[in-house]
Amino acid sequence: MARRSSLPRTIHIEVRILEIPLAIADFTLVDYMRLDTKGAWDICKVLVDTVEKYGGAINNLWHNFGSMRDDHLRFYGKILEYCHRKGAWMTSAEEICKWWNKTSLIQGAP
Repeated sequence: MARRSSLPRTIHIEVRILEIPLAIADFTLVDYMRLDTKGAWDICKVLVDTVEKYGGAINNLWHNFGSMRDDHLRFYGKILEYCHRKGAWMTSAEEICKWWNKTSLIQGAP
């Protein structure tokens, strides 16, 4: 008598996901890396410049609770201003997704 496996059968489902990697995060710079303002700026500038050089995208996570004032807020503004001066497309993840879907359809990507 053949024994049946109790393991579930594998079901293959294709899911389209657009991943936007995180590159700059406030808590990483300050809490985990323990950088001062100059050290944090040096890293952010290198990241932005590298992304510009290769035509990529950069995602900036800045928490807006409690610490989003004074120096913390000015530093966030400095990053945004630097990107703006370089002509970066500064938008929401939703708009990036809409652009990606439109571009994929035009180029015939799956």
